[in-house]
Amino acid sequence: VSPFGSPSDRTTGTTDESLKTTVLHSLNRQGVASISTPPSSPSASRSSYYNILIVDDVLSNRKLLALLLNKRGIHSITFAADGMAGVETVKDKGIDAFDLIFMDNTMPHLSGIEASRIIRKLGYDNLIIGVTGNSMEDELTDFLQAGADFAITKPMKPNVLDILLQYMNTFGCRSHPNERLVIRNTSLEWVRLDSHGRPKSDRHISSFK
Repeated sequence: VSPFGSPSDRTTGTTDESLKTTVLHSLNRQGVASISTPPSSPSASRSSYYNILIVDDVLSNRKLLALLLNKRGIHSITFAADGMAGVETVKDKGIDAFDLIFMDNTMPHLSGIEASRIIRKLGYDNLIIGVTGNSMEDELTDFLQAGADFAITKPMKPNVLDILLQYMNTFGCRSHPNERLVIRNTSLEWVRLDSHGRPKSDRHISSFK
């Protein structure tokens, strides 16, 4: 069995109506009534050029995030079903193939934290977003220390994607050595890492309202 799952588990756009119906039905069961479409902006068209890698062992999570990205103009999306598959995808496609990687943590074969560390050692220097169902500070910090640019807890809120894409449209997709991104409400900022590799808020870069 391929580490990427079935052929339908890799996508360049997930606009199929049957998929949308399945995902929205799943959301309704989870108590989420709908997904709002963000307002259009002059820079929104830039999103169509982004290549995104989603690494998550739960198929419904991958499809939901892809649907949210589709609604924001991003259709070049690749799936990987666990951390090892994510690493192999970056090796296969090349370190410059992806503008952004969404990385789950708790996965079989290789955790997202370890996968992030390996991908950084390969030379990937664009954004890595750690996504975890664990809100414990230690796990979020471990993600940052492994090379993720910031870590957020599930479920991911649509406004987080809006803030992230607005940042990317304005400042690009490059990671900053020795700094990490932090989202607080509607603000996105880079923060330096202290001597222990933990983020400290000492430099405000940008704020989106």
